Amino acid sequence: MNENGETTHFVAVKEDITDQKTAREKLKKNKDELQIYSEQLQDSNDMKELLLDIITHDLKNPAGVIDGFAGLLLEQDSTDQMTQSIKKSSDTLLKVIDSATALAGVAMGESIEKQKINLSQMLQDVKSEFEPMAKHAKIEIKFHPPGDIYINANPILSEVFKNYISNAIKYAKDGKQIILEIKEEDASIQVYIKDFGKTIAEENREAIFLRQTRLESNQKGRGLGLAIVKRIADAHGGKVWVEPNEPTGNRFCFEMPK
Repeated sequence: MNENGETTHFVAVKEDITDQKTAREKLKKNKDELQIYSEQLQDSNDMKELLLDIITHDLKNPAGVIDGFAGLLLEQDSTDQMTQSIKKSSDTLLKVIDSATALAGVAMGESIEKQKINLSQMLQDVKSEFEPMAKHAKIEIKFHPPGDIYINANPILSEVFKNYISNAIKYAKDGKQIILEIKEEDASIQVYIKDFGKTIAEENREAIFLRQTRLESNQKGRGLGLAIVKRIADAHGGKVWVEPNEPTGNRFCFEMPK
């Protein structure tokens, strides 16, 4: 404007806001989709909690009743084979329910109950469980326990060693043997499951503990095993990893504080 207040000229600035508009629209769409996914996730978590309640109460209670009555019948006649079979099966069912409950709690990030457990005996029991499978695969499982070693843990911890041994039988059968070891230090306990098969490449050693990771594409399954193993270790304040074995193979490791 001049000194008389008259407009003499003007400047116009043109700005293309197409990209900004598109970005805002995408952001709003992503926000809406995120809200939908969040609601679906909440529904999924609610369903998991419902299933956990069903396992904990609706299945465990009747299984406990069956187990109790079987025990009473055995007190009257301890030689009845049918009652013995019912008692044994109901005991197994209750252990499965307890394991499923603990495993569900681990998967959902909940704290788990712990108790005094003989780690040496746990490994011996796991070894015995897998010996028929190992024998069929012509693999020898070796374990020389150093004596009783007690830890504060949940029985679900055995799933770590079961998974390690199961994988060794499936993927390292050419090695012909699996060695279990326990090492006790001042502040921690370590367990090693050693196989003599094909050594896992260094770049894959961390990835195998992630969900849906499997190095052998011809093996069936959901790829959840070692991911669950890691969560169980985390729930015990421990850690898991794999390292090369000598002269070949892998050493799957577990460590937890005393």
